[in-house]
Amino acid sequence: MNKIIITLLISCFFIFDLSAQTIQDALRYSRLQSGGTARSISTGGALSAFGGDFGTLSANPAGIATYRRSELIITPSLNFSKTGSRFAETDFSNNRTNINLSNLGLVFSKVDNSSDWKSVNLGIGMNRLTNNNQEFYYEGITQGTIAERWQTLANGNLPDDLNAFEEAIAYEAGILYQFGNTPADEYLIDPDGTDFVKKEQTVIRSGSVNDLNLTLGGNYRHKLYVGVTLGMPIVKFEETKDYTETDEFDISPEFNSLDFDEFFSTTGIGFNAKLGIIYRVNQNFRLGAAVHTPTFFNLSDQYYTTIVSNLTLGGTTETYQAESPVSNFSYNLVSPWRAVGSLGFMFGKYGFISGDIEFINYGSAQFNFETDQSFEQYLNTKLKDNFNSAVNLRVGGEARYGVFAVRAGAGYLMSPYQDLYEGADEGMFNLSMGIGLREKNLFIDLGIARNMYSETYSPYTVPNKTEQVEVLNTITKTQFVGSIGFKF
Repeated sequence: MNKIIITLLISCFFIFDLSAQTIQDALRYSRLQSGGTARSISTGGALSAFGGDFGTLSANPAGIATYRRSELIITPSLNFSKTGSRFAETDFSNNRTNINLSNLGLVFSKVDNSSDWKSVNLGIGMNRLTNNNQEFYYEGITQGTIAERWQTLANGNLPDDLNAFEEAIAYEAGILYQFGNTPADEYLIDPDGTDFVKKEQTVIRSGSVNDLNLTLGGNYRHKLYVGVTLGMPIVKFEETKDYTETDEFDISPEFNSLDFDEFFSTTGIGFNAKLGIIYRVNQNFRLGAAVHTPTFFNLSDQYYTTIVSNLTLGGTTETYQAESPVSNFSYNLVSPWRAVGSLGFMFGKYGFISGDIEFINYGSAQFNFETDQSFEQYLNTKLKDNFNSAVNLRVGGEARYGVFAVRAGAGYLMSPYQDLYEGADEGMFNLSMGIGLREKNLFIDLGIARNMYSETYSPYTVPNKTEQVEVLNTITKTQFVGSIGFKF
């Protein structure tokens, strides 16, 4: 059973055998977006030099020290995901919508103007840092079949030794078969890799990383602001895949169609700490810096597969179904360190402009398994060899007129990969804008953000084959957020 689980993990994380989307899955808990409040989102998440916004506590906890009053804030979010897929020279488009809570926060501020420490503030709440909701579909007739993969993996193994999640159920459903003088450890398929079959698939993803945090900060003489955050990211991810092949041209007298379904989910929790400072150089200029420790995740995966085949054998058409066991596997993941530098310029009462630069070495992530230390070392070496350090940039600003504010921001997340896949730019672009209204005890902010990137996705890979089946996905995620806050 341990060998089955390890084989499954290889299929999830091993670099050379996987598509860009699966690599993206492996980076899911390290590659975070700017999230939280409508004000933070609409300025591109670039408020680290100023603080005073709950969304900044997930970037620079010193931002809590700039609060001068206590505050309660809540931010619901409406999210749209659009994926354009190109396969077999044909374009497809799919949309997915969901509603969630982007932020919920409470800040307690204690002011003491008689002391050098002008205020000591405490914050507790949540910022959502990823939204994994996505759906896409494609279809087309191309050369090759997923049965090539199963045949390659199965050859050299007796039926009782086949992988329970792929080859074993393919054999049970009649996609892999033995005939006549076929050796006991070799398998036949029909159609084969030279034939053209229709392929179609629907992929649905959901989930998020919600950053629960407890933050403490202090304001020293209105000159130096310091803060520390204890974070507890909560992970939830789910993916279902429905892959179908059909013999549209009656190439095979026996094979009619197959349906291969996969279900994968991850749940877990992590722990980290963030340290930050903001230095007020003068009335108009501020500098900020923060360091995030690695996040120590404890994660649990669940995975299972099914195959339904439609075959004509001996003149009779039959449907065969096979199911894998349900695999439940727990392991630890340590995400990379990250460092954030920021600067901001204040234009009196008329607004500000600010920018963040973030450094992270994606290759320093580490997996930790309680079993098979050799595989653990092998996998971590591959992560190091294939992932780069990256610099992420965010810039934003706000213009004020009385109680009203207009905001805009932009960001770019560099690719984490040492080698980009052909046809896909793995860098992520973010554009945002918003408005706000601030009264003495009440504020309302509205924002919209758009995240754009592309990826190369493979429904399956055939070992030792040069050309693989690939789908080019172009993803646009649009987020509408609204914050309402009360000061007391």
